[in-house]
Amino acid sequence: MNSKVYPLIQLLFVLIITNAYSSAFADDTYSVENPLEHQTNIPKSILSDLSKKIDLQQYGCLENEISETLEASAINLNSSFNHILVKPKAWCLCGANYCPVWIYQLNKKNTRLIWSSPGTSYVEILDKKNRRYKQIRDGGGTAGHEHQTTWVWDGKKYSQTGANHN
Repeated sequence: MNSKVYPLIQLLFVLIITNAYSSAFADDTYSVENPLEHQTNIPKSILSDLSKKIDLQQYGCLENEISETLEASAINLNSSFNHILVKPKAWCLCGANYCPVWIYQLNKKNTRLIWSSPGTSYVEILDKKNRRYKQIRDGGGTAGHEHQTTWVWDGKKYSQTGANHN
């Protein structure tokens, strides 16, 4: 084999392995600006709960149904339960790059809200765990000011553990 090609093949192999490793251990990040990948139907119990919390006319939304303004994706916080992240797909519920986001825990008997933010730019599901649940980080920023908050499972819901403001 050509002596110039061999280092290129080694480099390519290292890049492929590095990419596979980082993908396997990467945190999941959900931006409020982008549509959710792998969208799922929003259970009626969640739509009912959120319709009590959101007055579409107050926000000036043109949509008449709460289901028309939201999107959802199944997320992995803990292997024992199903979890769903819900965020607006209609910008009428958002401010400048900030939108409300909700995370619900689903089981056969009930659905319950375990985390929410009235306004964030992103939600990141971290690989680090507390009490078998992955940590959550959310944040955003404007005009040179950033903030992010880390949340950990307290046994019943997520509680804030730390906040960074720059």
